[in-house]
Amino acid sequence: MAITTNQSKHKRYRITAARQEVLKVLSSQPLSVREITEVLRKKGVTINTVTIYRTLEFLINLGFVNKTQFEGKEAKYEFADKHNHHHHLVCEKCGSTEDIYLDEKRLIKQVENRSDFKQLRHSLEFYGICAKCARKTSGLNN
Repeated sequence: MAITTNQSKHKRYRITAARQEVLKVLSSQPLSVREITEVLRKKGVTINTVTIYRTLEFLINLGFVNKTQFEGKEAKYEFADKHNHHHHLVCEKCGSTEDIYLDEKRLIKQVENRSDFKQLRHSLEFYGICAKCARKTSGLNN
């Protein structure tokens, strides 16, 4: 999903070609800066790493991109979808991430009932082995 010029002008920011390219890449899945650079390179788009970091910070500050850090590994960035909150499945072998949508209302209610903690936001990640890595592992054992 991309930010339109009208959305950008409304907030008085220009969406440059570099910003638009980074957003196009992020619309598919959470990616690290290294992965973003590689996808852009394969598309024939050259943007230096500093520009990518600055673009991501700009988009985070506008609320268009989320940054997630998985257990101290490199940060991943994804398009912010405020209407479809989700969590992540993280493969411990290859590092891939997959979105998972859960009905978490009951869990959030339990947190509220068991403490005086005022929740503002939350994240939940599941760690394991993705199907692709599981197939590779089982293929080696046969």
